[in-house]
Amino acid sequence: MKYESLGLLVGVASAAATPWPSVSYKTEPFTSPELEVNQTGPTAPGLIWFSPALFFPQQGPGAPSTSELTPLIASQNGEVVFHGPNYLPDQPDFFANFRPQFFSNGTLLSYYLGHFGPNMEQALGNVTFIDSTYTVTTVICLADYPAFIPGAAESECKVDLHESRRLSDDRFIVTTHNYTQTDLSAVGGPQDGWVTDSQFLVVNPFTEEISFKWSSLEHLDKLPVNDSRILRQNRMGQELGTSPELAWDYFHINAVAPFEDGYVISARHFSTVVFIDKDGEVTYRLNGEIGQDFSLPTDAHFRYQHDVLAHKGDDGSIIVTMFDNENYDVPPPSQDVESSALELRLNTNDMTAKLERRLFSNDTVRAIGLGSWQDQPNGNVFVGEATFPALAEFDPTGKQVWNLRYGFDSPGSFRAYKYTEWTGKPTYPPKGVAEAHDNGSLVVFMSWNGATEVVSWDVKALTDNGISLRLTNVPKSGFETTAIVNATTSQILLAVALGDDGQVLGTSEPFAA
Repeated sequence: MKYESLGLLVGVASAAATPWPSVSYKTEPFTSPELEVNQTGPTAPGLIWFSPALFFPQQGPGAPSTSELTPLIASQNGEVVFHGPNYLPDQPDFFANFRPQFFSNGTLLSYYLGHFGPNMEQALGNVTFIDSTYTVTTVICLADYPAFIPGAAESECKVDLHESRRLSDDRFIVTTHNYTQTDLSAVGGPQDGWVTDSQFLVVNPFTEEISFKWSSLEHLDKLPVNDSRILRQNRMGQELGTSPELAWDYFHINAVAPFEDGYVISARHFSTVVFIDKDGEVTYRLNGEIGQDFSLPTDAHFRYQHDVLAHKGDDGSIIVTMFDNENYDVPPPSQDVESSALELRLNTNDMTAKLERRLFSNDTVRAIGLGSWQDQPNGNVFVGEATFPALAEFDPTGKQVWNLRYGFDSPGSFRAYKYTEWTGKPTYPPKGVAEAHDNGSLVVFMSWNGATEVVSWDVKALTDNGISLRLTNVPKSGFETTAIVNATTSQILLAVALGDDGQVLGTSEPFAA
């Protein structure tokens, strides 16, 4: 089925406000979005990480229940593996950037939890890390970071949502921002105007020690305010840059990644990819509309991009990948150009840019925000379809071979990832529930949120002397497995999770119908 959507941030569902189907469980209180999968070709192996969110507190007709706006791990065939912490419906917080982080002493999962600040562009929150047992191990908060943010409590965490990335030496990239004054006369504003200074920090994720800081305002010689592609006007038509509460987000960092001994930065409001060296000095600028330091052919055009990454090609060129949104809902608005995943090749000898690949989804996606590109080991590309509620995978020829839908027009996921390297071993026990069947038998429901090694389930009955007797063994099937057993409603049962060689991985608390 082919869908077409503007992928709006505010949830507006199609099909006359019909909610996207949800999946409820007997063993858990939450619901999950139904994950609709269509596969037409070979895919890379792995599990999928994404975090549906509306990114605004408003929920339009047909928007998902709040328990579905959470970090999720799913299998390729659309089965939920892990359902994360419950969303808090009385708070404007959201989750983003759920993914594995491969530290030298073991893999952790991280997610962002926060809420938008005054300008509805940057957020205030933290990066939370959980281990293979799904226990919180550390949190990056930056409550003491010296930044002025109108309305923020003194003790509030100051991490922005736009980047959460481990470096090879186990340091960690996060973004933040500072509301400050600068001269806006070059764009018709006041000399003592107010802007959002986009910043990124490299920190020790366990101590919050800052080892590197980069500020957009410290590089106005190469990145002047008049290079911004957005107007000094917000979505409500108010003039920006006139006060702290109406600070102009002229630059807007939405991605940072290591490149050689420096970094590559995505400046969304410049529609520009910025390369900096180890000292923070700007080395190259690639503007998606005019090229700037590179000549840019028409077919390599991009605007309002997300998730910019870069690496050296075999020929010494620079390979740049991104999600090319093309659309935005801030002035001047654009919502009629199809979004795509984009790969470019930059030649730094003759300073030319060349289109390598542009991947369009089978769904016509016009996304005003979010989006991601991830290369897979087999040459495929895994794409988060931004504010459109879908994920896609493309083969090396550019053909779409897999698609997962989790909504009509909302929610979106800031990014999405696919990795093989994860083993979930919860310390909390599995869960079991039994219900009486019409024919006198019992239906038993079993699950273990986040456990990745379960192959089958035993249903056991406890005798009066405490001995457990196996009633049946069934293969694991989806998030919640069912079994029919010949037992009475008065019998006490156990759900026992088994691994691939029959070893016991975990046992539920006793339960009865």
